[in-house]
Amino acid sequence: MLPQRAPLFATAALALVLAGGPATASADTAAAHNTIITCNEVSADGNSVSGTNCDTDRVGPIIDFSISDRLTGDTWHCAIGHAEGSRWVSGGGCQKRFGS
Repeated sequence: MLPQRAPLFATAALALVLAGGPATASADTAAAHNTIITCNEVSADGNSVSGTNCDTDRVGPIIDFSISDRLTGDTWHCAIGHAEGSRWVSGGGCQKRFGS
């Protein structure tokens, strides 16, 4: 089960990106550009997607990335989000990719 605060982190990530944020946060966020994060458990609710037990060590805000369900192969592309390493990832502005 994902923490209820996960969507709040996605909102904070968007605010940080729009505000320009500190130089280190911007560099870290840009490094995640076009990343695919695969998770053992994924749930989608509208344009919000979250996953747990993921294959990433990223911590912090991320932009322009994908969340993939290891079991089904379903993949969503997300505009913004937040990751807490392999524990969980949460994305906002997500759209399911065709063919997945």
